[in-house]
Amino acid sequence: MNPATTATSLISSANPARVTYTATVTSQYSGAVTGTVTFQDAGSTIATVPLASNQAACNTTYTKAGSHAITATYSGDASNLGSASATLMEYIDSVASKTVVTTSGSPSLVGQPVTFTAAVTSTHGAIPDGELVTFYDGTTAIGTGTTAGGVATFTTSSLTAKTHTIKATYAGDDMFEPSTKSVKQVVDKYTTTTTLSSSLNPSNYGQAVTFRATVTSTGPNTPTGKVEFKNGTKSMGTARLSGGVDQELMGHKTIQMTVRYAHLAPQHSLAAVQRLCDTETVQKAASDTTTDTGLKGALAAESVSASQAIELSVVA
Repeated sequence: MNPATTATSLISSANPARVTYTATVTSQYSGAVTGTVTFQDAGSTIATVPLASNQAACNTTYTKAGSHAITATYSGDASNLGSASATLMEYIDSVASKTVVTTSGSPSLVGQPVTFTAAVTSTHGAIPDGELVTFYDGTTAIGTGTTAGGVATFTTSSLTAKTHTIKATYAGDDMFEPSTKSVKQVVDKYTTTTTLSSSLNPSNYGQAVTFRATVTSTGPNTPTGKVEFKNGTKSMGTARLSGGVDQELMGHKTIQMTVRYAHLAPQHSLAAVQRLCDTETVQKAASDTTTDTGLKGALAAESVSASQAIELSVVA
């Protein structure tokens, strides 16, 4: 008896990333078929699989979008001739990805490390390790991470005090399309406490009184910036949390006001006055009996500790 002819058919699964090809071999005489089936992609062998219940299947994963000409060739056996399937065209499209970004904590404080985590997924397979994710603060790139198990992280402690929009962008590859997502990160300043003390209370008319403002912070750094002294609601002047003539004066319009509301350490008081006017005017003011008491009071003020305390000397 002549060997039976066979027919081989080929189908693929619907998953565009990981595909299963199934070949079915039927015999002319409807009997059981043995042997193997070789699966090829444009002539390149993917796999050779033995038949079981007249079927053979193989799996393959595509890492790039494109088209593939797939065939299945049956080897034949003692009773059945070999056969080949028609060519199956497999079209692999790029598939969508999804990125979700989270923060380790919001709000955070200035200088405090914050870790942003981007999780990248796809319904058509796992994101490969080593894929690039870029993190942005608004439109400015601030760092990158690479995926491991679909997750990339980035840690920073340089965010300023405000509300930031942190965006994580997955770059995509030959198979997976890019995706992006953002999260709000609120960065707050550390709270401070300001205490005020007087060198003489009560005081007599004409006596020099020194007011000392001390600012402490709950953070790790010494406070800087300005302190404003007020008499009720009326401003008496402002000064920076530092001593020395290189710091900004209180902005008084006249020498008399500076003498009356002096806030610098004694070794800098005269130099401070000199910054407000020329030497001749300073000498005239220093010899003016109406301001002499105030000038002496200003020169008698205590030293200011750099960056934490400010003193204001006032003639009562």
